[in-house]
Amino acid sequence: MCGGRKPQQATITQPDYRAYDQMANTQLQLIQMQQSSAVAAAQQGINSATLQQQGVMEQLRDVKLQQAQNTTATASRLAALIGAPVPERSAKAPTLGDNRTGMTRPTGNKGLRIDRQSTLSLGQ
Repeated sequence: MCGGRKPQQATITQPDYRAYDQMANTQLQLIQMQQSSAVAAAQQGINSATLQQQGVMEQLRDVKLQQAQNTTATASRLAALIGAPVPERSAKAPTLGDNRTGMTRPTGNKGLRIDRQSTLSLGQ
């Protein structure tokens, strides 16, 4: 029972967590640095591979360009040595009024006339 005495007030002291918070922040920063360093290393590897690939592509372009120039030079030397090719028979222009159908045709402008096709009657 209460004897009429006043109970003593309890004082609550909050512990100091700053040291724990600092340790947790330090560990978190170390973890983030490890992850970011792995990402940075991978990115550096990708960048170096890309630069190496670009160098190889430039070398390939130079080789192909040199091959094309050599082919052009060889073709021009052969053309100068041999000369122009003989034109094919089919490359000649048709003459006016040529007897292509086996019928006799007049020559000149009258030979340019196009014969009419007989129309087919479809019925009465």
